[in-house]
Amino acid sequence: NTSTGRLAGLRMRRVLCTTALHFVSTLNSSCPSSAHFPTATMSLSMLRHTQCWGGTHPHPKPQNKLLANKAQFSASKSQQRFYSPQAASSDAPLASSSTITLPEPMAPTEEPPARFQRLKSNFCRMCGSKMIGRKPEGEREWRHVCSNSNCGYIDYFNPRMVVGCIVEHHGKILLARRAIEPCRGKWTVPAGYMELHESTAEGAARETREEVNAEVQVLAPYCHWDIPMIGQAYILFRAQLAHPYTFSPGSESLETALFDPKDIPYDSLAFSSVALSLKYYLEDAASGKWRMHHGVIDKQPGSGPNDPGTFYLRDHMSVLTSHLENTTAPPPGASGKGNGGSRH
Repeated sequence: NTSTGRLAGLRMRRVLCTTALHFVSTLNSSCPSSAHFPTATMSLSMLRHTQCWGGTHPHPKPQNKLLANKAQFSASKSQQRFYSPQAASSDAPLASSSTITLPEPMAPTEEPPARFQRLKSNFCRMCGSKMIGRKPEGEREWRHVCSNSNCGYIDYFNPRMVVGCIVEHHGKILLARRAIEPCRGKWTVPAGYMELHESTAEGAARETREEVNAEVQVLAPYCHWDIPMIGQAYILFRAQLAHPYTFSPGSESLETALFDPKDIPYDSLAFSSVALSLKYYLEDAASGKWRMHHGVIDKQPGSGPNDPGTFYLRDHMSVLTSHLENTTAPPPGASGKGNGGSRH
């Protein structure tokens, strides 16, 4: 009985070891790299030297054939990036690498760019259904589209337009110190977002009235800067103070003041668009030839509104406009008499 029990135990160990070896060999052959399964690789090495049959014996021929197929498949798969794990079945010996059908590499799933993901449009303003991000047929850009097929409303996000004035009075430039973010406490020209139902010049005059409580005469368009990084376009006009020639801080300003050109606080200006505009404004004023400027301001990702060295102007172009104007405003730096306005 004892001998019979030992024999049955040896047979059972042999069956278990054979099954385990077959499983480990299949597992290693069906994975992109055995490095992903170090335990399986180690187990295979241990099984090759396990005393499963009462002593150290070489594996029977079916197992040697299995290992040979594994080596052949491993050598072949090292030259392939993709392969089918289902090609190796635990119910049959491993096929040679030449019989493995390799699928075509899958193209990466297209996802919307980060700038689109930052835009939020959750519900349709027409029917209240959920909005989804996709590319409408015939368009290249991602859009927020109503999920209701009977509606199909598209919520477009377009660049915002900022309008304002470079206000001059008796050779000095009117600036306001911001009372709101961004750039609270820094200086800027009066400007803000254009409203519906107004022209750009009307919007520039309104923003000046709101931010510095000043009435102005808009003389001519001066500059148009596009800033793709933040989706904004700046249009600034040349203007001069009008009756009653006064100014004071509005609700969005801490302080207002007239600056001599040499005293403009460039280190404390709020925005790159304002810094560039004043730079060209003073150059044109010194030459006596006014130009209309256009260009694109490229900014480094993560930079502040006017961090030095983090933006540059490209595609700059200008056209002379002096001969088209009829104005009595003296250039900055020129002397003049009159009410200089209240200083705050």
